[in-house]
Amino acid sequence: MSGTPGSSSEKTRAPVQPVAIAIFSGSSTGETLMVPALDHKKVILPVGDFHKWDAIVSWDREMAGKMDV
Repeated sequence: MSGTPGSSSEKTRAPVQPVAIAIFSGSSTGETLMVPALDHKKVILPVGDFHKWDAIVSWDREMAGKMDV
């Protein structure tokens, strides 16, 4: 029997821990970006797709191995 979320009868689950963390570049349309760390100065990003697909695929395969998928 399962309880409603937040009820005392709901089983407590262990916090989820990431297997790894990675940051990959993405794409930009060239629109102005407001960056709080730059005191609200406008930053114009270069236009294009900056994904490094080989790195993304490699990381994906590595993660699948670590998670036994």
